[in-house]
Amino acid sequence: MTPMISMFHWLVDTGLDADVVFITNVRTPDDIISRQELLHISARLSSKLKLAIVPAAASPARPWHGPTGKLYEMLVRTFARDFNERETVCGLPGYTAVAKALLADMGSPWRNITMKALAAHRRLRPHPQQPKVHRQLSRRHHLWP
Repeated sequence: MTPMISMFHWLVDTGLDADVVFITNVRTPDDIISRQELLHISARLSSKLKLAIVPAAASPARPWHGPTGKLYEMLVRTFARDFNERETVCGLPGYTAVAKALLADMGSPWRNITMKALAAHRRLRPHPQQPKVHRQLSRRHHLWP
C-alpha cells in the first residue's frame, strides 16, 4: 500500500495528467490501511483516480455500502471499463497472478500489459525480552499485527 500512496502523493504534487484505477482488496472494512489518507488523496485527484476499496466480507462493527468479494470480472468492468487499454497491473505476486488470469479470461491482450509484483515483507515479532518502549515503537510502525 505504501508505494501506491507515495505515487498518489506524487501525482497530487506534480499535477500530472493521469488516469489511474486503483482496486485494493482487504479482508474487512476494518483492515483498510490508511483509509482516511486514501479518501483524501482520491478527493484531491478527482477524476484522475478511480478508487475501489473492496473488502472480502463486511464487518459487523463497520457498515459497508460498496462492493465486496475478491477480484472479479464485474468489479474490473465497473471500475476499469477500458481494461483492454490499460498497461500495468501491480501488487503482491499472488494477487497479480489472479489479476493476470482474470484479465486473460476477459480477453485482455497481455502483450500490452506489464506486471509489477511487489515483494511481500515478513512481519517481525519482537523478542519477548525487548524493552517495552521498543515494542510500542514497533507497533506504531506496523512491524506486526
